[in-house]
Amino acid sequence: MKNKFSFFPTLLLFWCIVLFAASPKLAAQITFSPAASPGTANCTSASTNNYQTWLANHGGAVAVTTCPGGASSITWLMMPIVTEPFNMCGGTAGTATVIFKATDSCGNSNTTSATYTITDNNGPTITTGAQDKSVDCDGAGNQNDFLAWVNNKAGSVATDFCSPTLTVTYQVNNVTRTFAQLRAILDASLAGGCVNKVRDSITVDFIYTDACNNSTGTTAAFKIKDNVPPIIGTPATNPTLECDQTPNFVAALTAWYNSHGGAVATDGCSPNGVTFRGNPTLADAQAIFAMSQTNSCGNTGEVTVDFYAVDACGNENPVPTRSIFKIVDTTAPKIDQSASNLPVECDNTGIQNQAALTTWLSNQGGAMSSDVCGTSSPAGYTWVDKNNLTGNNTIPTIPANDCKWWVDVKFIFADGCNNRSTSSARFSIKDTQKPAFINTSAVADITVSCNAVPIAPSLTATDNCKANWVVTADPEVRTNGNCPNKYTLR
Repeated sequence: MKNKFSFFPTLLLFWCIVLFAASPKLAAQITFSPAASPGTANCTSASTNNYQTWLANHGGAVAVTTCPGGASSITWLMMPIVTEPFNMCGGTAGTATVIFKATDSCGNSNTTSATYTITDNNGPTITTGAQDKSVDCDGAGNQNDFLAWVNNKAGSVATDFCSPTLTVTYQVNNVTRTFAQLRAILDASLAGGCVNKVRDSITVDFIYTDACNNSTGTTAAFKIKDNVPPIIGTPATNPTLECDQTPNFVAALTAWYNSHGGAVATDGCSPNGVTFRGNPTLADAQAIFAMSQTNSCGNTGEVTVDFYAVDACGNENPVPTRSIFKIVDTTAPKIDQSASNLPVECDNTGIQNQAALTTWLSNQGGAMSSDVCGTSSPAGYTWVDKNNLTGNNTIPTIPANDCKWWVDVKFIFADGCNNRSTSSARFSIKDTQKPAFINTSAVADITVSCNAVPIAPSLTATDNCKANWVVTADPEVRTNGNCPNKYTLR
């Protein structure tokens, strides 16, 4: 019994012969020579046109067919149909894979594929570079000025065809910084000192970056300048020192100079303080003071100095504060030894007493003085005597036969600045010696007869305080005896 499918090979062969003979499509083919090839381009204004041209040229593929009509009968189709397939770097770069399908008039078709890549390797273009900016110090760090300069990117402008939106970062010394860090760097720059009137400065790189991370930088500096001098709020004082209270003149002068006479100045742009420049210099001021001492009394002297306030940027107030340093002497000499009273025994001629007075006066009564600031010397004397006679630097005359005469003397001592001290004492005449009889041999007790009573003898006497004395006798005193003519006379 035959299999019901035994005729199948014969039938299949028949249909194959029929189909081959009836359908010319099975006989024709489409091939590519060459096939589509990859395309590349860097992102520019021409990138889109270049891509469209690559698409229009089927990626460079050439289709070949055996169908009647040849290549002119071939139509092309992109699978899928894409025009802007790029989604990298903000949609301006990336790779697109395109399938090109060629179909001939016989209905034969074939495909070839290739990729098209757009890259972005170019950084943004700086159309306006960052601009340096100098501002005058406002005493508060110029906060708003610096913020506006940074936010405005120092006036710089950049464009990028492939990245409409750019990001901006800040760098100092190739290190990315925040605004707060920029501010800190600017403030810290003051520690480096003020150069060419620039108090604070910072150099910033403004880095523009596109969507594909390509960067371009532009650099500028922000400077805070200080052209304003300090203000003297407290002027220098004029010290006047007593020489006896100033043991070291040079040290006192130096301390006064270095403290600029106590002057105080302020400057909002010099937080580290204001210095002072003295005119003349310290060395010259010391020399001037020393010279004035040689021309003044008792180690006194003075020097005048103008103090100019100067800030950290060298701005100097043109109007100084003037101060005069003085050493004065208003202290009287010291009486080291007071004058001593001198009582002298009266002499009957007065010569010795007058000589003693003269010597006592010339020796200032023994008084002695000294002066801390220089020398002290006798400067004369004044006197008033018992009889209210007065004198000045004269020698009073001791009156004759006055055994109780005195004179009060005020001795004067003066230093080099004519400051004066006095010491007083009294020169006096005293008489402690009794008169002496000259002819005492004539005076003796005698006994005589009643009718032979002699006349009382006349006596003379002398005294150290009086040359001639008159001797008077006391009245006779009779003392009766035991008989009428016997008595005693005294």
